[in-house]
Amino acid sequence: MPNYDFKLDLSLSRKSQKEIARLLEKTYNAKILEDDNDTSEYDILAIIKEKRYSFEIKDDYMAEKTGNIAIEYFSRGKPSGISTTQADFYIYIINTVKKENYCYMIKVSKLKELIKDNLFFRSVDGGDKGSHTLCYLFKENIFSKYSRRLYVK
Repeated sequence: MPNYDFKLDLSLSRKSQKEIARLLEKTYNAKILEDDNDTSEYDILAIIKEKRYSFEIKDDYMAEKTGNIAIEYFSRGKPSGISTTQADFYIYIINTVKKENYCYMIKVSKLKELIKDNLFFRSVDGGDKGSHTLCYLFKENIFSKYSRRLYVK
């Protein structure tokens, strides 16, 4: 479960970034150049088929229960998440209780297009207490139509 505490959740996120780096290596024969970037630009940098790609990684511990995908765009009084990432791809991890965790990989440009086209069903305020984190909520069945599903071991 999320802790709704940035510092505690950060350690979980770093673990997920390492798992996704291994998944990219295994699935795409990626050479990982960076898997712990602390900027808002991206989280992972890799070379796949001689081309450089960057990835934004997000964890979700409630999506299994709610069926919603939350895409952050504003937090702590400033743009964040999808608004600030410079990544090529957005990888959204669904952490499950009983089943194998999985993720959706989508081009950031495509995700921004879905937002522009209002394919999300509402915007919500969530996250850590006092963070005023704003997110676009997508139904998972809609989000999955535009993404590639991968399994995280």
